[in-house]
Amino acid sequence: MLGGSPLTKSDVWLGNLEKEVSHKAGFRLEWIEMASGAWTPRAGFCVVIRKWENVEYMFLLGGLAVSEDDDHPLTGGTRARNDIWMTINGVSWDKVIPSSNTTSWGPRAFHACATIDTSTAPLIVITGGGYMGRRGNNDVRVLKAYTDTWISKDIDGANWTRIDFEEGSNDDNLYSTNEWTETNIKGRKVYRGKWGHSLVTHTVPEQTPAEVETTVEDSLDSVFDPPVTDQPVTTEGVETNPVEDETRDPWESTPSVFVIGGKVESGPAVNDVFKSTDGILSNWASM
Repeated sequence: MLGGSPLTKSDVWLGNLEKEVSHKAGFRLEWIEMASGAWTPRAGFCVVIRKWENVEYMFLLGGLAVSEDDDHPLTGGTRARNDIWMTINGVSWDKVIPSSNTTSWGPRAFHACATIDTSTAPLIVITGGGYMGRRGNNDVRVLKAYTDTWISKDIDGANWTRIDFEEGSNDDNLYSTNEWTETNIKGRKVYRGKWGHSLVTHTVPEQTPAEVETTVEDSLDSVFDPPVTDQPVTTEGVETNPVEDETRDPWESTPSVFVIGGKVESGPAVNDVFKSTDGILSNWASM
């Protein structure tokens, strides 16, 4: 658990799930406070885990943050940021420095991010969010939301590429290829930035076996008492290992990315769900 409001600490907590028979749920979380992060106190950021060569890298991206080393009247203060921090242990944090010395995506808070497995290295994806705070001579007090999608192929998340297209200079003629920005305001289809939504990668089963019923308790029990699944099978004195039946896989699935809910700029909070229909996040379908 990292940071959050009030913006006074950049605290980091580690939660250990432990079995506790005296509790009704049978489990409890024991929290341990770790060393404070090197990043400034903030809220509205997002965190992803990228696994590469058996090492898990944790990234903290952007957020609404205070400034402890910038007292300039135009750039300091509490505002949305676009800094990136990386750690492998939650204790030592390194600031990611892009090759151009500035992150491509604009400062933002309450955005969504996720990682997507690929054949080379996991991608980091960022969508939406918005700007709030001091901007030059202005003080942006109502979050100005984004319609964009950015990906990073780098292991350290240093370089980013925007993969959507947007045109138009104001809300009345704005257009975006991100279908999850499409909404209806006063009976008219418009495109608006979105913030406070969730971005989730999920492998959707083509078929869900009716006989499979798993409860939360079953899932937790499997963590502490995992079933033995790799025992060899002996057939007529010949020891063999089980082989999956490739002709019938009830869990045959398709990897997808979902944009869920959020708040539309100049509009209401929504409960819509959009699913990517390709592997490059350029086509989205409303669910």
